[in-house]
Amino acid sequence: MLDSPHVWVVKFHSKMCGTCQEFKPEWEKLADSVEGLHWAELNVDVKANVQVALDLGVLKEGIPNIKVFNLASEPSPLMSSGEVIPAAQLVPTLEQLVASSGAQKDRSDFFLAPSAASGFARSEL
Repeated sequence: MLDSPHVWVVKFHSKMCGTCQEFKPEWEKLADSVEGLHWAELNVDVKANVQVALDLGVLKEGIPNIKVFNLASEPSPLMSSGEVIPAAQLVPTLEQLVASSGAQKDRSDFFLAPSAASGFARSEL
């Protein structure tokens, strides 16, 4: 994902977290509402994922937690409160993050990371 030229939205969660389970329908609405992004989930119950969550500060911030990757040099936080935030509130924030980054869509209609977009000729986008 980090080596991808595209923008990714990642939800960090736990199957043992009640708030994460409550947030699941909002996550699905969010993913259905914003086109042109890649969506992924990282379950912090999986041992191999714990270090990633620690490195990104997710476990200190709380889960569920959403970060947007490849818009800037560091992942952009979208939601890190550990609360259930309605998709209707997250959609404009996510759209603003993408718009302010300068990301552009490629031929497959996915947003390219701003640094990746600069490597393509305008006709390739």
